[in-house]
Amino acid sequence: MYLGNHFDIVFMLSMLGLADMASAFYSAPPSHIVVSASGVVWNGPGFTLSTHWKHIARISHRVYGLSIQEGLAITKLKVRINNTGIGYLPTPWHIPPVRPFIPLSCFFDNWRDSELGQQIRQYAPHLFEGIPLERTTTQ
Repeated sequence: MYLGNHFDIVFMLSMLGLADMASAFYSAPPSHIVVSASGVVWNGPGFTLSTHWKHIARISHRVYGLSIQEGLAITKLKVRINNTGIGYLPTPWHIPPVRPFIPLSCFFDNWRDSELGQQIRQYAPHLFEGIPLERTTTQ
């Protein structure tokens, strides 16, 4: 059954909307972590999460997406929604009493031995206390 001109307009607008969303996802920069003397910043698609070293409680494991990820348990987090308008805040802090979390193992298979791990160790060596040496460095 043909619904007339209104169906054509709605269909065309829907297709234009899908094309616009696909363009936004395609042009979004990839997710990455920046470590500096002031703290950690996670730039993701549509959001930026940042925290100072004093607000990182420990290294922990959390169910994140469809797997268990290792990352940083945070006590205070700054959230910024970027202009792209896409993305979501992929952290479990909205389910009390879980604290904010920045996953690290999704960026590197063995993040502790990567440049990222070495930078974190440089600025926050206390996070690695009590962890066996063979788990924190390569021999």
